[in-house]
Amino acid sequence: MEFLDIKKTKLSNVLSALSFCLAVFIPFILGFMQPDLEISTSEKRKLTTLPKAPHTLLDVQAYPEGLASYYSDHFGFRDTFVRHYRKLKYTIGDSTSDNLTLGKNGWLFLGNTSEAYKKYGDPFGDVRNKNLYSEVELAAFANNIASFKAWLKERGIEYFFVIAPNKHTIYFDKLPDFIKRLGEKSATDQLVDYLTQNTDVEIVDLRAALIEGRKSHEVYFKTDTHWNHHGANIAQYEIMKRIENRFPDLIASEKFDVESKGTRKGDLSNMLGVEIPSEENPRPVFAKTCSLKREPKKFTPGEPYSWTCEGSALKALIYKDSFFVALEPYFRLKFGKSTYIPKRATYDSVVENLAKDTPHLLIEEWVERKLPRAYTDQYSVDQDVKFKSALIPSVTQETPLSFEKAKVVYSQQDGGLKYHQWDANEDDDNILSLTATGLDPIIYFPDLDMRDGTKYTLHVKFKSDVESDLRLFYSTSEDKSFLFTNENSIRKSVNIDVNEFYIEFSHPHIGSRLRLDLISRFGAVEVLELELREH
Repeated sequence: MEFLDIKKTKLSNVLSALSFCLAVFIPFILGFMQPDLEISTSEKRKLTTLPKAPHTLLDVQAYPEGLASYYSDHFGFRDTFVRHYRKLKYTIGDSTSDNLTLGKNGWLFLGNTSEAYKKYGDPFGDVRNKNLYSEVELAAFANNIASFKAWLKERGIEYFFVIAPNKHTIYFDKLPDFIKRLGEKSATDQLVDYLTQNTDVEIVDLRAALIEGRKSHEVYFKTDTHWNHHGANIAQYEIMKRIENRFPDLIASEKFDVESKGTRKGDLSNMLGVEIPSEENPRPVFAKTCSLKREPKKFTPGEPYSWTCEGSALKALIYKDSFFVALEPYFRLKFGKSTYIPKRATYDSVVENLAKDTPHLLIEEWVERKLPRAYTDQYSVDQDVKFKSALIPSVTQETPLSFEKAKVVYSQQDGGLKYHQWDANEDDDNILSLTATGLDPIIYFPDLDMRDGTKYTLHVKFKSDVESDLRLFYSTSEDKSFLFTNENSIRKSVNIDVNEFYIEFSHPHIGSRLRLDLISRFGAVEVLELELREH
């Protein structure tokens, strides 16, 4: 009897060992036998490809890591395991992705509550009123956006700044109960209040209208980051009312009927990776009012495009993010021409598009989660705009250069600028008149206390009597042999007459010297404006 028990125990151990080996090696074997998937059906992402055979010593060193990454993406039954794991997590109320948080009653929200989370901004820090502006940041934001508005106004273009609220803001009550606000004011509150009190910028704050609108309908998708068409209908109406105030005879604001048109699954449900019910997909109802045409006809993601609508007079240039996708059907019917630029407005982009056509108005739309970090990473144009004196220290030989302020101005007569192969003419106190005496005329800046990784913008406006090239060189702490190199330079084409450039530059190891070659041949220039900004 004891002998039989021993045999049973051995057999049990052998079967256990075989089961373990099968569990380990079957996924391994299947991983190499099955064709590789390009996209994970459960994770909605591109999978790692098999690394190429190594040919160099560096390839040999990198190969094991690449092979391990490939195997972790392609072992047998991987998609099945991931799918069941995610389903289990979701069933017990745990998020299946670092990029979303489960709210109440099936509501999903972008981001998570981790202090380190930054992939899609920090929407939970925003809604908790943790991410706030300092007074200096508010003043810089206001100065930049007011300058941009003034620059457009001089060209006969009205400017509207639109904030698309985070879903977290409109549906705070659907967030988990442990989410608590740290103070009474958010960054959006701060910004709206400051711009209203200190500028004449037309800022369209949609929060109150959407909160009121949710009493009748859900205005955001439960399983998506964005508003649905109940929300978009409210948003477009609020924006159109502001535009109608400026152009009362050329546009009429109105709300449209919205009806259910099937169901859809949102971007957050894709992140979830679990099969959940689709939700209602409301769509606007339009009476056909014009013949719509799109240019270019072929859709290229990320590229500008325009809609024309016969019978409408106004032309709009719109800088947008993904929230404007639901607004576009309303806007393209209201404007004779509406041009959509799927990115932030920059000086170069605006100038490029104004050269093609002059709109009546320009709209900038930003999602709320971008606000607490915005307008410190972007330079807006200014021309003949009065800045607060505290932000414009006049730089003289007696005043050391400093980047503690928002703006540093080099006057025409001082500022420590040095000239090489230029003759300076003193015809006008307000204009720096220079004549090139060689083929490499250079302006050297004094030593500057610039910080690694910080973005700077050099603004220069000058009149040239020759066609040539402008070059801005910036030094780095890595340049041991040569102070200025082609690698760390920016080139612009110079035309005869007035030229104006806003040149952005940064480097992880920025040096302390700048060199400006306004032209690269014999000729004369009159420098009208020269300034350097830190973002």
